Amino acid sequence: SETPLANQSLILQSALGKSGNPYFTPTALEAPQLTGVRRVSTGSAPTYAKVGHGPHDVTYRFKPIPGKIYVLTLGSQFADHLVTLNQNGQTVTLPDSFNDTITVNVTPRNPKVEQVLRFRLNKKDAWFENFDLYQADAKQVIHDLKKLQTGSWHVIQHTATTVEATINILHDHQMLQTMIPTTPGWHVKVDNRPVTVKKSLGIFMAMPLKPGQHVITMRYVPPLSGWGAVITVTGLCLTACWYVVDKRRFSRHLVSRR
Repeated sequence: SETPLANQSLILQSALGKSGNPYFTPTALEAPQLTGVRRVSTGSAPTYAKVGHGPHDVTYRFKPIPGKIYVLTLGSQFADHLVTLNQNGQTVTLPDSFNDTITVNVTPRNPKVEQVLRFRLNKKDAWFENFDLYQADAKQVIHDLKKLQTGSWHVIQHTATTVEATINILHDHQMLQTMIPTTPGWHVKVDNRPVTVKKSLGIFMAMPLKPGQHVITMRYVPPLSGWGAVITVTGLCLTACWYVVDKRRFSRHLVSRR
C-alpha cells in the first residue's frame, strides 16, 4: 500500500540527487469502532459487512502531531462509491473510479484536535484493501520542494477564486510543480485549454509543460475540504512555491537505483 508514496518520495529525492529515508512513514491506527457492521475476515486487510439497519460505519481515530502531513492510502476496492468518507464532520471527496491504490490527503485543519475518520458503507460489505495512514514532516517536504523553486512564475492577476500567471519553460520534458494541495474544486487551464493535473507527494498539484511561454489559469469552485478550506487564492499568490522539474533527470535516477 505504500507504493504510491514510496514512488513519489523517490521522484522528489531523485530530482534533488539525494537518497535517504522516505518522506512518508506509516502511522499505527487503533482498532476501529464498528456501528452496524461486523468484521467477516482476518488479516491486515479486513472486510466489514453490514448488520441490521443503518447507519453502517467503520470509524478510526488518530491524534495528529503539529507540523505533520497526513495521507491515507486506499486500494482499488474503494472505487465506485464503496464508502463515504467523513473527517470530523466534513465529507472527504474520493474519485468515482480508480484502478490502483490512491492517496487521500487527511491533514487536519487544527492539529490539536483528535481526528475522526468515519467510513460509511454504501454496499453490503467493504474490503479495506491497502488501507493505511502515513505521516510526513511538513518542514522537510517544503524545504526540499523549495530547492527546486524557479523564479519564472509571474502572477498576472488574481481574484478571490482565480489566479492567472505566465511561465516560461526552457527545455523539453519539464513539469510545473506547485505546493497547492489537490483538493476538490480546482480547475486548471494551460493556454486556455483544460488540463488534468498530476499529483506529487500524494498531495500537491503538478502539470507537464512544453517549451515556450504559457498562461496558467487556476480556479476553484467551493466547497473545498481539508487544507483547501483554509487556503485562499490571494494567500497562494503570496506563499505558493513553484518549481520546474526535469522528468528525464527523474528517469536517470530511477534507472540507476534499480
